[in-house]
This record gives sequence, structure tokens and C-alpha cells, in this order.
Amino acid sequence: MDEPLLDYVVPAGQDPAVVLAALAAERYDASTDPGQANLIHIACPGGADRERARVRATIEAVHTTAIDAGAPFDPGPVRFQDKS
Repeated sequence: MDEPLLDYVVPAGQDPAVVLAALAAERYDASTDPGQANLIHIACPGGADRERARVRATIEAVHTTAIDAGAPFDPGPVRFQDKS
């Protein structure tokens, strides 16, 4: 990924695949970090600051722990690793 990135740590108890699926549905290129499976790198072609609110809203809309029959889940406030 050569675009600016937002990095998001998936909370304990939630499968990163659910977050990745939500981001893919919004056409974001995102992947887990090879060394830390709960860290997601999200490419922001329009710039991290310009896309931050949309990415945050996408992640906040995910309310399950897993893709199939996931239990309800509230991730709390979405914060990116740059603390914003």
C-alpha cells in the first residue's frame, strides 16, 4: 500500500475479518499486519485526514464479533494508532 494509511487495533473479542469485510464493502483496501493480526492498515487514497471520519463511521457500524453468527459487540469509540 503506497497511499497514506490509518492504523486501527481491533478490540479483543472481535474478529478482524468483520472489520476488513466492512471496509472492503466501502471499497477500502485494508489488511492485517503480518506481525500483529489485530492491527489493520487501511489505505486512504484521498489522504488519512480527509477519509478518517468515513473510515471511523464504517468501523463503528460493525456490531458483531464474527462474520457468521457473531454475538453483538460494541467496539466503543474508534481510535486510530495516531490517537485521533
